[in-house]
Amino acid sequence: MDRAVILRGAGVLALLAAIVWVFLWLNPPAGGESTAVTLDQPAGELPEIGAPAPGFTATTLTGEEIQLSDLEGKPVWLIVNATWCTSCRAEIPDIQQIASSELGEEVEILSVYLGESAPVVADFSERLGLTYTSIPDPASTISQAYAVPAIPVHYFIDSEGVLRSIEIGSLGLNQMQEHLTALG
Repeated sequence: MDRAVILRGAGVLALLAAIVWVFLWLNPPAGGESTAVTLDQPAGELPEIGAPAPGFTATTLTGEEIQLSDLEGKPVWLIVNATWCTSCRAEIPDIQQIASSELGEEVEILSVYLGESAPVVADFSERLGLTYTSIPDPASTISQAYAVPAIPVHYFIDSEGVLRSIEIGSLGLNQMQEHLTALG
C-alpha cells in the first residue's frame, strides 16, 4: 500500500477524533442524576446550615471587588465549579436560563471557579455567553472557606447571609428553582 495513502488515512482519523472530542467537550451529556467530581483534598467540614455563610472578598471578571456581606438583603446562590468539569458544564444552560429569568433577578448568582485563573474563566464565560457573575478562584481561597468536597457544589444563602442549604453534585432546572424559591 502506498505510504501517502496510509498517512492521509491516519490524518483523516485523527481529524475525526479531534472533532468528536471537541463536540463532546462543548456538549456534555445531559443527565438527570446528580453527579460530582470528588476532590482529592477537601478543605474540612462543610459550613453549618442555619449559620452565617463564610464571608469572602473576591474580584469578578469585570474587575469589581465583591464582598459577600455587601450582598445582604438579597439571596445568594454560590456555585463552586470548574471549566474542565463535565458535570459543571452540563448544568450551565439551566443556570443561565435562571439568570435570564425573573427568578434570576431576585437572587445574586455567583459562580466561583475552583483553582482557575481570570483569563481561563473569562474565555469560558465569553464563549458560553454567561451573564451571571463569574469569580476566578486561582488560590482556591473561597473554595477552602466553604470546604468544597466536590464540584459542582451549590450553597444557597438567604437575604440575611445565613446558609440555608448545600447541594453537592449537578442539579436539574427544577431542583435549582426549588432551592431558590425556598430562599424567599
